[in-house]
Amino acid sequence: YNIHIGVLVMGNSLFFRIIEDICNHNYSLDEMIAKFYVEDSEQLINYVLDVFESNIEEFLTINSFRSNYHTFLYYLTDAINNPNVLFSLSIKIKHVIRKIEELLKPYNKGLKDKDEKFNKLNRLKRDLNTNLTNNEQKIYRIYENDNFKVLKHIIFDIKDIDVLYHIINTHKGIVNLSNNDEYILETVIRHLLLKINDMEDDEIDYYRRVITMFFKADKLDIAPDRLEELKNDIEFQIKRNPENTNLYDYLLYLINYQLNDLRMFNQKKFIVPSKLSDGRVDYRYLPTITIDMSSKTKMLYDDAFSIEELEDGSVYLYLHVPDVDEYVQENSDLEDYMRHMGMSRYVANDRRPMIPYDLSRKMSLNAGNDVASLTYRVHLNDKGIVLGLDFMKSVIHVDDNLTRYNANNLFTTGKYKYMDVLEKMASLARRLRMKRNRRVGKKSNSAMIMEEFNIWGNIFIASYFNENGIVFPYKNLVHRDYNSMFINDISTFLKQNELETEAKSILFDICDAESRQFYSTENQGNANFGGRPYGSVGNPLREYMSLETTRLIKSLLIDVNSMQEDWEERLINDCAEQTEIQAKVKELYKTTK
Repeated sequence: YNIHIGVLVMGNSLFFRIIEDICNHNYSLDEMIAKFYVEDSEQLINYVLDVFESNIEEFLTINSFRSNYHTFLYYLTDAINNPNVLFSLSIKIKHVIRKIEELLKPYNKGLKDKDEKFNKLNRLKRDLNTNLTNNEQKIYRIYENDNFKVLKHIIFDIKDIDVLYHIINTHKGIVNLSNNDEYILETVIRHLLLKINDMEDDEIDYYRRVITMFFKADKLDIAPDRLEELKNDIEFQIKRNPENTNLYDYLLYLINYQLNDLRMFNQKKFIVPSKLSDGRVDYRYLPTITIDMSSKTKMLYDDAFSIEELEDGSVYLYLHVPDVDEYVQENSDLEDYMRHMGMSRYVANDRRPMIPYDLSRKMSLNAGNDVASLTYRVHLNDKGIVLGLDFMKSVIHVDDNLTRYNANNLFTTGKYKYMDVLEKMASLARRLRMKRNRRVGKKSNSAMIMEEFNIWGNIFIASYFNENGIVFPYKNLVHRDYNSMFINDISTFLKQNELETEAKSILFDICDAESRQFYSTENQGNANFGGRPYGSVGNPLREYMSLETTRLIKSLLIDVNSMQEDWEERLINDCAEQTEIQAKVKELYKTTK
């Protein structure tokens, strides 16, 4: 190694004569090692790339330097069959590409004409990017163990997010599955980075959801240095492929959160509206109530109702939610914490509100207070058909925080100052319930008001966005029979691969998967509600996606301070991340007494 460095100081022709010889005869790896008088493949990689990186400008003067070196790296990749050594080669190639980018910087500023040297450097960079792609593709072609092979089949061939969710929750340790010293998560991320230019948007969204699912799974155990290497790969890819910067930023966010865990936040930084009535519709005159399951000391109220009957027999139904966006700064530490939580947790071994109680209490729709809110006014005829829908920032005054039990007593006694309001709400709730083809039966008036107004609020608003072609985070649910869907595919895969028993069990567990609710900017309907468009609007104190939806409504329909394009990529990220977080929390509810 040192002898050759000394030779190159006196003249660089020997280096390329050896490379040209290798290209002409297509030597084996051992023969390449012998030609350069080095001890092993790692030393060979270090030598041939370090020398080249240190002498790029001098090598530019040698005829055929680019094509010879380019071909040599192809032969070197083909000769290496150890994935760890190939991984080392890819890292060294990236270093050389970065060196070339540094040499290109003066030209990229447009201060000098593009001369011959610029053209040679640019072609060299392009060639080395091709070598890098070839190297990375070979890593994925190397033999994998059975479990790794099956999981790759599920991720890359079956491509069904519900199936993958089921497999991850059935086989908890699979999130840390590795082969040839590479984790499955690394495989998926590098596959996305490698193939992204050939993918459609829905395929990119699929892999984004897969990656999110792995990061949000329990007990993901990847060493920090591996995560740092993934960060380097993504940052390197940003330079190669800048048009996907939003996606790369999202991946970096997931990695950084895994490295840093939850960050502490300072509640003193939060914004509190000083003048509630500024720029807001004043609905404090409307009788307004909340109806909830109970009235615990620390109860938070995040939806309230008002109703107003018009002369023609139609009604205005007012759905009010706290304007949480007025209190929580975007991109703050609290915002990051809420996004990571996804929703409030109230199970035995995980009892945490999404927003710290002292702050959420200030936003809660508590009786007796004037509160900054968002109001959705739905105009309905006597058959429950929507005649119009208005969105506005408001200030409201809640008259009573009723429990379902309290409200039932009021219907029985009839002694309540706003009894006529309750009766109108119950009448509308009954019509809306029948519109869903659900029996009224012995369902209490208070239960119908609470359920139907919440459900239909999500339907009304999601339908408005869908009918007007405005981007929206729909909460979809599609029922499917997985037993019949994948049995042929499983049979074919088993014929092509002899698998160990454990790997077979992972594959057959696909048949037990069930469809689950998921967020998407594409409306696929919600099977729980007749296939209608559905969203998440009424729980901004408890659910991050509700907060994002209220921000969307404010930004596009009320303040009109942004365009749809500003929201599309952001909502795709939210949908992928929050789908997996909420699924994880619901799984926790199922398994915790």
